[in-house]
Amino acid sequence: MTLRSNVRSAFDRAATHYDQYAIIQGRVVRNLLPLIPDLHTPNTILEIGCGTGLLTELVLKNYPLAHYYATDIAPSMVMQCQSKLKNFPYLKSFVMDGDSAAFLPQMPSRYDLICASLSFQWLQDLPTTLKFLWGQTDKLAFSTVVTGTFWEWESLCHKQGISSSIQSFWQEDDLLQLCKSLNPRSLFFELRDEIEVFESPLDFLRSLKKIGAHIPVCTHPRYVGDLSLRRLIASYPKDEEFSITYKVAYCVLAK
Repeated sequence: MTLRSNVRSAFDRAATHYDQYAIIQGRVVRNLLPLIPDLHTPNTILEIGCGTGLLTELVLKNYPLAHYYATDIAPSMVMQCQSKLKNFPYLKSFVMDGDSAAFLPQMPSRYDLICASLSFQWLQDLPTTLKFLWGQTDKLAFSTVVTGTFWEWESLCHKQGISSSIQSFWQEDDLLQLCKSLNPRSLFFELRDEIEVFESPLDFLRSLKKIGAHIPVCTHPRYVGDLSLRRLIASYPKDEEFSITYKVAYCVLAK
């Protein structure tokens, strides 16, 4: 399977218990919501990477009459979102790869708002997709992680001489320049550390798997059984908590 297929499958499997373990994801959507520009009776809203609907629900509570198009690469996530928010009559959910940079025939070509929370780090070609989305709206609000995310895990692996398998994230400055290159009339860009505490490094890995985000951090099905990784887990003090940092960029662009 390709990495893209692995990511889709991982999130598919995590859909039913995602909300229970998505602590940081829930915190980030709550941080992003007040940053979204005020909309006067928006007609259409698009979300890329809706997951189970954490951001979807908050935005819809503010704009319940908006025609909301929630999209995600994982079919089970889309089903969870639609089922959980079935009381919102104008919500429509679609399976769509945000990297495709093209909307489905059933969807509009322009939106009053396009939003996304912690999904853009999974895109393979962020510049192309961001440019395309910016051409279809006057307001774009998103959060994504940047370099420095999971630095504690990387440091721990480095000490043991093993690969952390952390994917490459965008550098903060590069992401800022990418946003500026779109020539928005206004740009809000802020970096915040969102920290989650686990009982151990193993609990961190298990938590990633519960939300489907262990690809490619833990791509092999027996990764936690690997000898070098077991040695790493065993080396960590049993009575010491393990903190993990998500370095999150909050970005809001308006024309």
